[in-house]
Amino acid sequence: PQFVFTSATIGRPEELAAELAGVPVHGVADSGAPVGPRSTVLWNPQVAARGEPGAAGSAPSLEHESASIATEAVCAGLRTLVFCRSRRASERTADLVREQLRARRGPDGAEGVRSYRAGYLAQERREIETDLESGNLECVVATSALELGIDISGMDAVVVSGFPGTFSSFTQRAGRVGRGSRPALVVLVAGQDQLDQWVMAHPRELFRRPPEPVVINPANPHVLLPHIGCAADEAPVGHGDYHFWGDDLDEAVTELAAQDRLRITRPGTGAAPCGTGPLAVWSGRGAPAPSIGLRAASAGEFRIRSAKGTDIGTVDAARLAQVAHRGAVYLHQGRAWRVVEVDPAQRTASVEPHDGSTYTSVRSETSIVLESVDDTTSVGSLEVFLGRVVVTTKVVAYEEREVGTRRFVKREPLEMAPSELDTTALWWRFDPSLVQRSGIQPEELPGALHAAEHAGIGMLPLFALCDRWDLGGVSSPWLAETAAPTVVIHDAYPGGAGAAPMAFRTAESHLRATLEVISACECSRGCPGCVQSPKCGNGNEPLDKQAAQRLLETALDGAAST
Repeated sequence: PQFVFTSATIGRPEELAAELAGVPVHGVADSGAPVGPRSTVLWNPQVAARGEPGAAGSAPSLEHESASIATEAVCAGLRTLVFCRSRRASERTADLVREQLRARRGPDGAEGVRSYRAGYLAQERREIETDLESGNLECVVATSALELGIDISGMDAVVVSGFPGTFSSFTQRAGRVGRGSRPALVVLVAGQDQLDQWVMAHPRELFRRPPEPVVINPANPHVLLPHIGCAADEAPVGHGDYHFWGDDLDEAVTELAAQDRLRITRPGTGAAPCGTGPLAVWSGRGAPAPSIGLRAASAGEFRIRSAKGTDIGTVDAARLAQVAHRGAVYLHQGRAWRVVEVDPAQRTASVEPHDGSTYTSVRSETSIVLESVDDTTSVGSLEVFLGRVVVTTKVVAYEEREVGTRRFVKREPLEMAPSELDTTALWWRFDPSLVQRSGIQPEELPGALHAAEHAGIGMLPLFALCDRWDLGGVSSPWLAETAAPTVVIHDAYPGGAGAAPMAFRTAESHLRATLEVISACECSRGCPGCVQSPKCGNGNEPLDKQAAQRLLETALDGAAST
């Protein structure tokens, strides 16, 4: 077969293509695409609020600021895209754009505003895409769901609401405007996150830094087995396929055969191990492709269903505990709903209308077991490991807060089954003697490790094509397997997606960037720009920024600067 790969926004594309196809590839790097004049504006609300960074809580929210800029662009006659980092943010930002346009134009002034994200029903997505293509929409507020695979033309401005996590993704979003000779405007609105503020402090990196390399794990059984099944459904698996999959093919075919999804045969002898010359054919029920999710390792979905029995949207099973648990506030196209019941057997989450004045977020408890070590290195006085881990997470409660003010309303316990994640991770082992040299007291250590964990996760997208939502972390002042204080950063996908190995390969650069973002931030106690995380299941407690800085400085003392 002949393979043709296309991408404009990834680093080292030849390496990725060769890893995907298992054959040598030839790269063509010259771009012949016409590009019109483009103005790029970097807007940092954290600085605009007080004239200095680190003023957490003093600036307007990222959603408010992005909506205001989008509203100005629409009122100036610019057809505008807004890219947000989460589904909730896209819904909230779209609501704010509608509010501001109605205030300026009247009750019917926001008819041309829609949100777009994963989780919408297919018919609704197609309607939005058609309206966008035909020019009927003035503003679309989207997640990464609109970043790839959909042809968009005739747009004038892009508002990137928060740095999307990678330079590659920023380039992709900015490239949605300015096609042909058409002039375009790109506005990057910085959030309070570590990476956002790092980009604001290093603006030239947006234009000169090469795209990040893609990290993949071709041997991940959660990915490999479904793909082998699809291949076998299209054509029998035989000797020639070793050229593409190598030794992983034996194990995959044997496992699929044990699941009665492949039948292994060899003329004249019946069943035989794959390595001795089988012909493996698909024997599962129906075609395998429809059961494979393109955006997640699990394709299971729950329907969001109203009391009238109408399906509103969908959510994948892996995200159910986070966004559609009992009591959750679910947003969809400007309307808020409250989840009143979850039925695992019917795979539905029943909802009723909600006034939209509050939002919810979950609180969880996480534990980790270090299963095996694949590699180890040292950076300064710090030991760095790469290996397999099992992460157990249990959602224990949800908190409800007012929209806008974030005023606490209530906390409700949740009884949900724990989830287990078998994945790859790297971990930093801080020898007790290192901690002693840093002068950190026992009561400071949990906050120091937790802060270092958050900063490390926040800065890893500088070195791999991932964002913080692709990662997880655990920190402990004493981990049994290491017999020392330890920080673990793991891939958030079953089997691992390749981010942890990349972090291991760039360990020193990653650690120095982590220390830099902590030490360069002007806040005193820690803020979203250095050690706070928007996805922390413990409510960002405990955190000790100053102790984290001392700990990392002591660990890196003596390491060769890169």
